[in-house]
Amino acid sequence: MPYTIQIEHDGEHQWAVISCTCNLIDESDWLIQETVALMRRSYGEDAVVQNAQDVMADEIVGGTFSLDHLITAIRIGMPDPDAEGNKPRQLTNYRSQTAEMLAKGALAKAYNIQYPVAAQETSGNANQPILGFDGWGIREEDDSQYTLVLIQVKATDQKKHPPREARTLVKECKRVPTNLSAIARALTSMQRLLQSLDNQRLKKAVFRMLARLGEDQLPNMYISPAIVRGITNSSIDDLQPIREAVADYAPAISRGVSVSIGVTLEEFGRIVMQQARNTA
Repeated sequence: MPYTIQIEHDGEHQWAVISCTCNLIDESDWLIQETVALMRRSYGEDAVVQNAQDVMADEIVGGTFSLDHLITAIRIGMPDPDAEGNKPRQLTNYRSQTAEMLAKGALAKAYNIQYPVAAQETSGNANQPILGFDGWGIREEDDSQYTLVLIQVKATDQKKHPPREARTLVKECKRVPTNLSAIARALTSMQRLLQSLDNQRLKKAVFRMLARLGEDQLPNMYISPAIVRGITNSSIDDLQPIREAVADYAPAISRGVSVSIGVTLEEFGRIVMQQARNTA
């Protein structure tokens, strides 16, 4: 796949710079397709379809229940670029949510972070921002233990390195270890959404994380600040302000990333959302 990864280490903290290529006029472009798949999965399509195949098996075989109709209905509820009216492009949900998916994809490639569930699954209005952390993830460590990953994303095409959004990420990262309410809500939501998955080890791990929080102790945790760029190339300099402040994130450890895709974030976001909603 056409991307490059550079990782730098500051002791236990790590920082990745990822450059991708994208062809917006090619519907089969790998980055578009990967992002579309992650978007659909984040909105629960895979889990709902799998559940339907289990629960509605007899009706599916008998021809009285259509998985195609089910998928069409699920995709109707996904973000619709045309429903956002005349919002400034940088404020559109289709841009911000595709930036989140790009950040998740980059973090997965750099650090093997997994996303078994996502906040989008229970979003009441897909065209409104989702409050709380920009993303949740899980990393399975070499000792088979799990680490909670909390993601904060800033999308920008500002040409300077670092962009001004990096300073905002510093402030957000500093707040993460002290925002016990948000961590508790994230873990509770993850645990509830995990009920549809057959992974007892992960379910137990999230229960333990919640119980640990109830003892006024943080679970093992990565903070993952992500800068997502369009046509401006990503650089290790993008992450410099965040790297300089790592002492303020303790006891969390950083797994940061700056990723660029070579095309404008607005165009990419619109195409991804249109494809994600497509049932043809």
